Amino acid sequence: MKNFNKIPIRKLKHNGRTFLWKRGHLHPKEFISSACTEKLVVFLEGRKNSPLEIIFKEDDNLKIEQQNTKWVVGHTESGVIWKFDEKAEVEETLIFKLDLNSPKTIVKIIDFYLENGWEPSISTKRFIDDEGLLKIPLFKVIFSKT
Repeated sequence: MKNFNKIPIRKLKHNGRTFLWKRGHLHPKEFISSACTEKLVVFLEGRKNSPLEIIFKEDDNLKIEQQNTKWVVGHTESGVIWKFDEKAEVEETLIFKLDLNSPKTIVKIIDFYLENGWEPSISTKRFIDDEGLLKIPLFKVIFSKT
């Protein structure tokens, strides 16, 4: 597993602005049911001190009241978050996935957080959401089943 600080930053142009972003798989020391976590960091070019930081942790499944589904936070290098139906007739059935390597997904996440309080062009501090798993249904992302 790569050190998060050594993960390369990617560039994304959106609505006339340039954003820089990276994602990584982490295993935090404190967890309840799963050590798997994805971290996404996005910032406006030239505004590195006011990034958006989102943590997607499997432990947040415990806060979701949907009884038959479970989020699975990706394997070390995949950057994918899956939602499964645990009660399906076939073992576990994939409902959809969120690919944190996809620029289209990152655009939807940027738009969501810009509409919900992140102000990268004027802020001087980090905008942190450590319950990103709970926000996925709000991102307005077109999910795929493959």
